[in-house]
Amino acid sequence: MEATEIYKKIIEQEPTYTDAHLRLAYLAKNRGDAKRAVEHSDNAIRNHLKKPGHGIPTNLHCFKGMMLNHFG
Repeated sequence: MEATEIYKKIIEQEPTYTDAHLRLAYLAKNRGDAKRAVEHSDNAIRNHLKKPGHGIPTNLHCFKGMMLNHFG
């Protein structure tokens, strides 16, 4: 099974699992898919906020910026 499919299945079971969203972003980046890389970065931030008591860590914003700069 391809890594992308594995991480999608993980997210189906645990939608707020930030690491799985970030790994999907990396995989999309490596395929050259800017739209999906940024989309997965946004999902990581949005779903991280759904966890009680969690703010947005600076590294998530930096990660999204890295995705945007890579393709920009």
